[in-house]
Amino acid sequence: MTATDNQVKVFCNAINRSVGFTKKRCVELSSGVVCGFLDPDDKLSVDAVEIILETYRKSPGNVVAVYSRFYLCDERLRIKKIFPGSRPIKNEDPLFSNVRLSVSHFFTFIRDAYDRTEGINPALSSAVDQDLYMKLYEQGCFFFIPDVLYYYRQHSKGVSQSPNIKDKLRENWHQVLKDTFERRKIYRLRRKPLIEIEDLPAYLFRMGDSVLVKIRNLIFLMIFCLNQEPQKWISTICLTN
Repeated sequence: MTATDNQVKVFCNAINRSVGFTKKRCVELSSGVVCGFLDPDDKLSVDAVEIILETYRKSPGNVVAVYSRFYLCDERLRIKKIFPGSRPIKNEDPLFSNVRLSVSHFFTFIRDAYDRTEGINPALSSAVDQDLYMKLYEQGCFFFIPDVLYYYRQHSKGVSQSPNIKDKLRENWHQVLKDTFERRKIYRLRRKPLIEIEDLPAYLFRMGDSVLVKIRNLIFLMIFCLNQEPQKWISTICLTN
């Protein structure tokens, strides 16, 4: 591919490094206005890039990221179902943590917005995408499109799927959220000191189960649906029920 298309560039690390280091380096070596990660065992729909770029063209200038829905696939990339968690989120919420994975594949972002952050933590071996989302969320608005643009392959050797690294994933995700709230100068959650919470993803997930939070999210979803074409908001409601 690189021999016939000079838009495709291949870079290699001198030695095997962490996912965080490699993704950080990918962004630094990129030259485009819009960036996005396609993991090597996954694929995009044929019109994914076109839809994403058109969305940016029509979006307000404060949009720093556009993301879609995605298919969960087996190891041969045969579709099993649409991931049910993808949905629009409320922007400018200091408590936003993405513990329900509302923001996920296909995630794209404006390079200039990324450059205003400290960049992806190169020490992370997992929860790298969550680190990226949290840092970009603080730079502007996220825009959700209900199109299904990404095919996510589920297999036992995936970086975030192996049962042998679940503890490390939880540890990294906790660290990402701890760093996030410290950047936002939030040191207590429901009056509990941040440093006393041992598992932030689980703690925040339980916080999101409160009745008031569920009502707020439902109202926000209804507002979002009113701004969509009928066939899209119907599918969005079905997706999030």
